[in-house]
Amino acid sequence: MSEFIFYFRTEEGRIERLQNMITVASESILSAYRYEETLRDFPEPTVFWVKQEGDSIGIAPLIPSR
Repeated sequence: MSEFIFYFRTEEGRIERLQNMITVASESILSAYRYEETLRDFPEPTVFWVKQEGDSIGIAPLIPSR
């Protein structure tokens, strides 16, 4: 089991990390999130989106704060 944090992307492409939206799940959760994107200026380096473009919910393996 791993921890994942949720992200939201607006129609305009703005990305928000949903600070309090954390889940514990197996890696199989990523099967619903097909579109991978490299992140900049966020703790997690990669997010996986449900939709390739436009507004979408995403999930990223949680990088614990130091």
